[in-house]
Amino acid sequence: MILVTRAVVWAQEVEPNEQAFPSDSQDPQAVDGTGLLGAVCPGKIATGKELGCAHCPPDSGFGSMDLPWSLESVTFGHFLSPASEDAVLWMTGCEPHSRNFGGAVLLTRKSGRWSMLRYAAGLQIGRCHRLPLNDGREILVCIGTFGGQGNNLTNIYVEDLLSPRPALMAAHGDEDNIVFSAFDNTWTCGLDDHGRVTRTTIDKVEFRTSKTGAPLLSITASSGGGRAKPEGRLPCVPGRDPARPPTKTARADFEFDGKKFNEVPQARAR
Repeated sequence: MILVTRAVVWAQEVEPNEQAFPSDSQDPQAVDGTGLLGAVCPGKIATGKELGCAHCPPDSGFGSMDLPWSLESVTFGHFLSPASEDAVLWMTGCEPHSRNFGGAVLLTRKSGRWSMLRYAAGLQIGRCHRLPLNDGREILVCIGTFGGQGNNLTNIYVEDLLSPRPALMAAHGDEDNIVFSAFDNTWTCGLDDHGRVTRTTIDKVEFRTSKTGAPLLSITASSGGGRAKPEGRLPCVPGRDPARPPTKTARADFEFDGKKFNEVPQARAR
């Protein structure tokens, strides 16, 4: 059975299933990323296969270094007010691992022109879904993975851009915006944790409406674990997948109360 409270479920792959999460984030090449970067680093835009800025921002982790700053995704919405036209950019390349290797830039548009409001180091906002509040303003539900040495954790979390809180590796440990967590250590090949491996995959994420009319987040995940057999404890090498234990699938539902998602019984959610 999958454990879900504030939803902690143990595990997920190094990268979440691209088809599992309905993201509203877009490819910057498809949404005039160059025009958006004009408000971030005017005169210092780097173009080519990847868009970005030629230098790190002064207040970034590597602000004193001459390194590229890449634009990975763009999410549009009404993040400041119901009527505002806003965009949040996920940028990588100017932060260490402890800050998720990047941060987010918040832009707003007035009189047809984009302007940069702020940069938030460690705010991982690369794959997000817009969630409207009762007044029409929007917040984001995002997914991201972090970890190291074969241990990886995937979180689904809420970000309000009026008061954003860095998640994943950059989290401070007391965040209450995490809806669902999933841990995976199959890539350790059972060489730690006394040979035990745990695997969970987030198979499907759905945004629906509950019977009460509130936004409902449904997460289907598969989880399993056990001790790796001696022959499966060989170090993982390129071209060789680790032993993966069998899994069982279950669904958890979370209802939004206007501030956060709370787990609800399946009978009421359906």
